[in-house]
Amino acid sequence: MDTYDSILEIVYNNSFSSSNNNHTETGWTNIKANDYATSTIRRYINGTDVQKGVSSSSGTYSPSGETSSMFTDLNIDPENGYIYNKISGRSLSNLYSNMANSTTGGSATYPSFTSNSINRSTSDKFWLLSYNEVYERLGNGSASTASDDRAWDEWYWLRSPASTNSSASVVDRGGEYDYNMISYRGNAARPAFQLSI
Repeated sequence: MDTYDSILEIVYNNSFSSSNNNHTETGWTNIKANDYATSTIRRYINGTDVQKGVSSSSGTYSPSGETSSMFTDLNIDPENGYIYNKISGRSLSNLYSNMANSTTGGSATYPSFTSNSINRSTSDKFWLLSYNEVYERLGNGSASTASDDRAWDEWYWLRSPASTNSSASVVDRGGEYDYNMISYRGNAARPAFQLSI
């Protein structure tokens, strides 16, 4: 399997209950399934092995038995990588400050963790763009207006949650905004990063 196929098999969050759309991984309670901080795709693009996804038409997720991370797929060496060490990180607090599902941006509610914790100052080297960041940096336009700058070979995930707990924002091949269930594996990881040179 080549790298491009691999990044299309990462479910946004493969630890959730479809009955109540909550995150169900051990140690987490009352977390929305489409919450970016606890998402599978966030772990994948920051170097943590996650299960590749196999999803059915009903939206249920089952693991494929294979694990992968973006670091493995792209041969990123965090210990000895010169370019990696020049990448500036963004804290979760910063990512959440511009994560709302709108062209004007705005903050999304940071989750209240009851049985586990994630440091809000944790710095991610790679992140998914938000709805607003795609709008501002990759061609202004309404959700139904295509943008050549936003368009890519595959649909790709955004970190902005959609209106239901089981969905997250995406951009389709034509550059239009949409959303998909987080159990869907047919979207790509298209992470952003910032070089400090």
